[in-house]
Amino acid sequence: MRSDTRTTYQLSPSSSTDRNERAPYQTDPLNPKTFTALLSEGGNDILFSLLELPDAPVLAWRQTSATTHGRVQLHRPFVDQRRLWTYLPAGEITAPLPLLLVFDGRLYKDMLRLPEMLDYLIGEGEIEPVFVLLVDNQDRSELQCDAGFAGYIADQVLPWLRSAYPVTSDPSQSVVYGSSLGGLAATFLAYRHPQVFGSVFSQTGWFRWRPDGDPAPLSVCVRIAGARWPYPGCLPLPAETRHRHRCAR
Repeated sequence: MRSDTRTTYQLSPSSSTDRNERAPYQTDPLNPKTFTALLSEGGNDILFSLLELPDAPVLAWRQTSATTHGRVQLHRPFVDQRRLWTYLPAGEITAPLPLLLVFDGRLYKDMLRLPEMLDYLIGEGEIEPVFVLLVDNQDRSELQCDAGFAGYIADQVLPWLRSAYPVTSDPSQSVVYGSSLGGLAATFLAYRHPQVFGSVFSQTGWFRWRPDGDPAPLSVCVRIAGARWPYPGCLPLPAETRHRHRCAR
């Protein structure tokens, strides 16, 4: 194992000689370091053991305190009472800010500590100030290429956001971001509303998903990639998907 390794793991100890008999997963009792893989509001967090070897890269935003802090605020502006968190960077705002919209917003806010990361990157001058909307997604089904949910974001949430904050309406300055099912939803949202979002950051997007009754693997991926995208390079699909199915140009 390389000396710069940083990874997480769980153990599944079993006294059975049957290799197919699984035991419950648990953290390593000899390793006090843990990583929260899922931060549950009900108290049932999913924990992994954390392994960090001596040369693991420094996570600067967690080891250096930012001198300025953006403002995170909770909103429930709609009848459905969906939680929307906004991140407004510190400092004077003189022009509309670029937009980053993030699905699974509570996890990115509390577990991955995205505001803290942005405070550091903006404070160090590594990125320009950016406005972030963190969208709560307790109903996972809405992330599965749901046209109604995509319309809700484009036609209700964003007009409300722009009426309340100095946020750009330029799609080339608007990014939608998600991981797993959130990555699938991010891609689908930009596919349905390219006049709103010009770029997609799909982290390990769940492109294996397909509608019930659809026998074709990666059919959604193929259909989306065949569309005409106004902003080249805005569809980051996995390399194996590109090679096997020519899903990206």
